[in-house]
Amino acid sequence: MELSVRFAVPADAASLGEFMTRNFLAAYAHTASPENVRRAIADNYAEAAQQRQLSDQKNLGLIAVYGEDWAGHALMTLAGAAPEPVVLRPAIELARFYVDTRFHGCGVAQELMARVKQVALQRGAASLWLSVAQSSQQAIRFYQKEGFRISGELIYMFGDDPKDDWLMICDLSA
Repeated sequence: MELSVRFAVPADAASLGEFMTRNFLAAYAHTASPENVRRAIADNYAEAAQQRQLSDQKNLGLIAVYGEDWAGHALMTLAGAAPEPVVLRPAIELARFYVDTRFHGCGVAQELMARVKQVALQRGAASLWLSVAQSSQQAIRFYQKEGFRISGELIYMFGDDPKDDWLMICDLSA
């Protein structure tokens, strides 16, 4: 089987909602109250949220497919204000980057990130930035291997629970 990466379209919303909900729960369900988890899924990951995000022209989604299975998803925000430490502009936010747990260690993350960087460069970006939970050591190590560096701290509101995140930036000219 071969991995392919394609652009997400609004018709993907139902499948993407299922994919994102499953993978969000695997990564973060243990870090917040059940009410905050339900709210996060409804606001950001379920089918209606995916439909809204994929229909918004400022967003660009990528889906990694391995055989018939969805293996990963990245969501880039093409417009919007970057935090002050992001000095290389224009900058694109990597708002979501998930690889299904079944495909960890298979090269999916590296291939998906290569495509994210390619698309960002094609869109004229000088840098990518993201917010990652400080407790997500595996993700932080991956991002560092991919050229991102910790450049500050951010607070992510998980419902009504503030969480400490790192701001990470990747210089695309490097």
